[in-house]
Amino acid sequence: MKLRKQFVALLLALILAPAVAFGDEAQGTVVKVDQDAREMTVKTKEGEKKFSFRSSTEGLDAAKDGAKVTIEYEKRDGGEMRARKVTAR
Repeated sequence: MKLRKQFVALLLALILAPAVAFGDEAQGTVVKVDQDAREMTVKTKEGEKKFSFRSSTEGLDAAKDGAKVTIEYEKRDGGEMRARKVTAR
């Protein structure tokens, strides 16, 4: 019985791991990029959303005012949405 529980736990971990690794995605138009605050505001279908970013965020050159983008991000503690990758659409 113990082996069966371990197998089920491993199976669940393998199924859920990709969901954690890929995070969330949003599409919209860049409204503003604030380099000093390391934040960008994007207008999506759900309204305006703020994403934080780091120097390691991929594709920051695509994040220009008025650009249509897809943002891959992860939700952090406190509700922060940190962009991992920005792609022009």
